[in-house]
Amino acid sequence: GLVIKSINLTSREKLRIKEGIIQWLCQSMRPFSIVNDNGLRDIIQQAVCLGEKHGSIDVNSILPHRTTITEHSKIMANIHRDQLKIHFIELQVFKTLTITPDLWSDKFNSSSYLGIT
Repeated sequence: GLVIKSINLTSREKLRIKEGIIQWLCQSMRPFSIVNDNGLRDIIQQAVCLGEKHGSIDVNSILPHRTTITEHSKIMANIHRDQLKIHFIELQVFKTLTITPDLWSDKFNSSSYLGIT
């Protein structure tokens, strides 16, 4: 497997990262808690590993265009939807399927939502 090592950054390196994160959060109106998001951490870890393998690389060669993400998200959604259908069918066969709807509205944004648990 992949061996991930911990390093001690210099105070200056830590400050650059902190300030970059704060600037990104404020300019993009992101919550501070996003730095604890496992998905963000996984993507950053992948980028660090690519940098270790290839050396210093331009971020634009790593990040796909938004239309690429949009199109691929449709493919992934269909795959996950199909997997979920199979799982629901299995649960139905064994008569262990219960679905509870949860409906709510956001009057400020004029949006309605349906959650299923």
